[in-house]
Amino acid sequence: MSIIKDGIIGHAIGDAMGVPIEFESRSRLLENPITEMTGGGTHGQPKGYFSDDTSMEIATIDSYIKKEKFDYDDIMNNFSLWITEGKFTPGGKAFDAGMTCYNAINNYLKGTPALESGLDKIDSNGNGSLMRMLPAVYYAHYKKLKQSEILRLTKRLSSITHRHEISILGCYLYNNYLLNIINGKDKYAALNMLKVLDLSSFSEDSINKYKRLFENNFEKTSVKDIRSTGYVVDTLEAAIWIILNTKNFKQAIIGAINLGDDTDTVGAVTGSIAGVLYGYNDIPKVWLKDLVKRKELEEYSKSFESILLKKERKINLIIEDNRIYKIDNKNNIISEVEFKKISKDTYDITKVFVDPIYRGKGEGKKMFEKAYNFLKSKNYKVTASCNFALEKIKEKK
Repeated sequence: MSIIKDGIIGHAIGDAMGVPIEFESRSRLLENPITEMTGGGTHGQPKGYFSDDTSMEIATIDSYIKKEKFDYDDIMNNFSLWITEGKFTPGGKAFDAGMTCYNAINNYLKGTPALESGLDKIDSNGNGSLMRMLPAVYYAHYKKLKQSEILRLTKRLSSITHRHEISILGCYLYNNYLLNIINGKDKYAALNMLKVLDLSSFSEDSINKYKRLFENNFEKTSVKDIRSTGYVVDTLEAAIWIILNTKNFKQAIIGAINLGDDTDTVGAVTGSIAGVLYGYNDIPKVWLKDLVKRKELEEYSKSFESILLKKERKINLIIEDNRIYKIDNKNNIISEVEFKKISKDTYDITKVFVDPIYRGKGEGKKMFEKAYNFLKSKNYKVTASCNFALEKIKEKK
């Protein structure tokens, strides 16, 4: 089973389960807990509709599939299409955009660079970057990123909407918690491992906001002390606390959304972790059936995984008696220079070839230089019957 599918569908299920009861009080939900997928409620949306949490996550994945990298301008363009045209939504219209995300997108549309569009004020630490951070976890896992690289990616992906370090730190802790689980740690050990992370690039004040996660027996914290607001610290604490105090996917989602308040995002973040922890097959089938655009989300998961697993093109330079050439890992010739000895002390360059994919990138000139320098290093004179090489020799003279 795919861990990407596990997490993405788990995320969307938690989101959709929480949408109808967003902003409901905990006391009311404890009296009448929600245990199945419903519709209507706070936003008046049909059953199984997910919100901005999943839409922005899928917008990020869609961009990566197109670009095969995290292109922050393209991601922001996708976010803009989500807001203005309802792309990546279940019903063709965005209905639950957080103000920080909305303002960041607006900044971008006015010409602010993507990585500077996010808000960086102390009161701009909602959970809007945390809720869409899952693609970074998968990228870090499959590309085997070092911690410095994970931190850099986290900072950039958060900063397009949330640039304050409290938000960035929350995303960084979430990424590492889930990576620890993916790498085989149980949910308790995964949390304990956060204690040894190098957080020296963050201020002491920001680290202290998350201090409860670093304390022993966090799971024993009383539920009355667990807040489930849209504040990034509260959301991360609530999601991890629920994971530690439940035993399967269903329990985790029901526990998360019935905490009340920001139910869709707490549900989504919890669902992403629970999905990876327990797997797709542990999600109740009736919930899967009710989730709108599930097949489309699964296709995104499949395509994203395919791109992440795609082997990078390895290029080897080979030097022989009469040619120098580059080949990739499938033995395709990328570029080639052929030459022949025409006298005791002279070689003639007869051919310079570059695969069309690499033309216009200076590859021909680079290969000519390699061949020319190689022959010169052997104390040969160099001429050329190939027009391209002849021009390059003339330039040298």
